[in-house]
Amino acid sequence: MKAMQVLALAEHRAGEVEPITHQLLRQGRDLARGGPLSLLVLAGPGSGIAGRLEQAGADRLLSFEDEALSTYNPEAYCRFVEALVRELRPDVLLCGHTFQGMEVAPWVAARLGAPLASNCVAVCAEGDAIVAERLMYGGAWQVKTKLSAASTVVVTVARKGASIPAAPAQARIDSLGATPHVSSLSTEVIASLQPQAGRGDITQADLVVGVGRGIKDPANLAMMQELADVLGGILACSRPLVDLEWMPHESQVGASGREISSKVYLACGISGAAQHLAGIGGVETVIAINKDASAPIFGLSHCGVAGDLWQ
Repeated sequence: MKAMQVLALAEHRAGEVEPITHQLLRQGRDLARGGPLSLLVLAGPGSGIAGRLEQAGADRLLSFEDEALSTYNPEAYCRFVEALVRELRPDVLLCGHTFQGMEVAPWVAARLGAPLASNCVAVCAEGDAIVAERLMYGGAWQVKTKLSAASTVVVTVARKGASIPAAPAQARIDSLGATPHVSSLSTEVIASLQPQAGRGDITQADLVVGVGRGIKDPANLAMMQELADVLGGILACSRPLVDLEWMPHESQVGASGREISSKVYLACGISGAAQHLAGIGGVETVIAINKDASAPIFGLSHCGVAGDLWQ
């Protein structure tokens, strides 16, 4: 059984480490099979992010601190990741299946000519190959893909509900000085938009209340928002409400919206189209309320109530 060299890309925002980083370290430890697990931290000078991850579970922390990394710029990040992968030649590069990972992983894979498996719900090593399990066709199929290459395999990992830290390990921090050429970036970050006040980020919430066409009228959103507030959660929606312009796209759950990994998802008046179900695969507990007892959402829910709110 071959030990593998695994490199994971840390994610952070507004000075805080993103939970997906801990998930990648747990996955990376399993894949390494006794081999070295390294964590790459890209940040601006003096961020202190690497120090907070010193005992997070990696064997080695590779820290790039550069002015070009002070604000997330996908092109700059990709150049730094590519340069390090070319130097280290790890067996596996792990990224989160997040907005950042979905930009960095395919760019780096294309530049390296490396195989890529995206949005993986499970990853394991079989001999010298990586076996990735993925959801396809809006979550209707789960397939296994075996990836083998003489160089690096690139994988993005789907978020799961619980972000359990890896076993603590004292990592060696290496501050990397040699930087790739980033003075001629073709991408410029003009602004970084945060979720609107009062809405929050549905991908980071522990409890999400989702609403669909079953609420019938946009005037009823106030009542559903009150429910979310009472429960200490965030209000989200299915695609039809975005198409109707009742709610913004940032609140949409699904394959064409955002994937959530909350502890609880309360789906109200959502039938459960395949593209919506693809966005809640990482939720720990799904509770569905729908007047149609045969609605697809009940097939994925842990608890269901068949009833009509308006009667």
